Amino acid sequence: MRETPYGQKEAPLLKGGRWWFALLCIGLSACTRGEPVGLPAGTVFCSGPKHLSETALDQGKLRRVLQPPPIPGAQWLSPAENKPAPYGAFPVAGITSHHLLVSWYIDRFFADLKELRKKPAPPIHTFIVVSPKHFMQGKEPIALSKVPWETGLGRVTVNLSLAEGIRTSLGIPWDPDSFAGEHGIGIPVAFMTKHFPRARMVPIVLTTPSFRMANLTTLAETIGREMARDPGIFLLISSDFSHQGNLELTQQRDAQSREALTYLTPARALKVCCDNNAGMILLSLVLEQLQRGKSVIAAHTSGYEVVGITEDITSYFFCYF
Repeated sequence: MRETPYGQKEAPLLKGGRWWFALLCIGLSACTRGEPVGLPAGTVFCSGPKHLSETALDQGKLRRVLQPPPIPGAQWLSPAENKPAPYGAFPVAGITSHHLLVSWYIDRFFADLKELRKKPAPPIHTFIVVSPKHFMQGKEPIALSKVPWETGLGRVTVNLSLAEGIRTSLGIPWDPDSFAGEHGIGIPVAFMTKHFPRARMVPIVLTTPSFRMANLTTLAETIGREMARDPGIFLLISSDFSHQGNLELTQQRDAQSREALTYLTPARALKVCCDNNAGMILLSLVLEQLQRGKSVIAAHTSGYEVVGITEDITSYFFCYF
C-alpha cells in the first residue's frame, strides 16, 4: 500500500492499470455472476448489486466472526454490571473496531449490546455505521450508499427512507464507489449480522482531511433528529485508535483518548487519537443533541496486549454511550 499525503492508503496498481478496481466494483452496479468458493456450508448469496465484506470473500475471516479466537488475559467490563449506567436506561451509540485482530472484542461488543437493548429497552432495527475512508476512492467527503452488503452470514439491506433523508439534507449524490473493499464498514457489519440478523443499516464513510464542519454539523443534526424520533436507531462509530506508535507513545495517546471518551463533548472529541476523527466529532455532536455524552468504556487493548508487538502498535477502545 502507498501512503497518500493525508495518511490514507491507496491500493497498489497492478501492471496494466486499474482494471482490478473495475472488477472489484462489479458488485456495485451489476449482477454478480460468480460467488466466492470454500465458505461454510449453508452460506447464501443473493443476486443483484451488492457490496462484499471481507468476510464474504474469505473463509478464514468469516470463521473469525463465527468463532472469534479467545485472547488470553482479555478484560471486559460488562455495562450490565455497571449500574446505574452513566448513559441512562440504555445505550444509543457506541464505538467498535474494524480490525479482525480484536475479533473477540468486537463480538463481545455486539453480544453485550444485544443484551442491553432487550425489553423494556426499544430493540435496534437500524445501525448507522460511520467509517473513516481508508482508500482514495469515491468523490464525496461524506459518502452514502444504498447498495446492500453481503457479509457471508446474510445480506444486510439499507434503510432507504432514513438514508435518503440524510442524503437529501446534505444535498449530495449517492457515492457507492467510496465503499468498495471498505473494511471500516464490512467488518463491524458482519458481527452486526451475527447478533442482529434482522437489523438494517445506513453506511456512511467520512474523509477526515477534507470534511467541512458545516456539512458535518448538518449530518449530526439530521441523525440526532431521527434518533430522537425513533429510539430503534443506533449510531455506531467504526474506529481504531493510536496507530504506528511504540508502547510509550501509544500509552500517552490512549490516556488522552480515555479522558475524552469518558464524557465526550465536541471540544473533547478533538483530543481523541484515532483514525476516525470526523466520526468522533459527529458522535459528540449527536450526543450533545440527545443530551448524552457519558460512556461506559467496556474495554481497551492494543497490539501489545494481543500479540506482544512493541512497535507500530494500533490500540482499541470499545464504548457505549
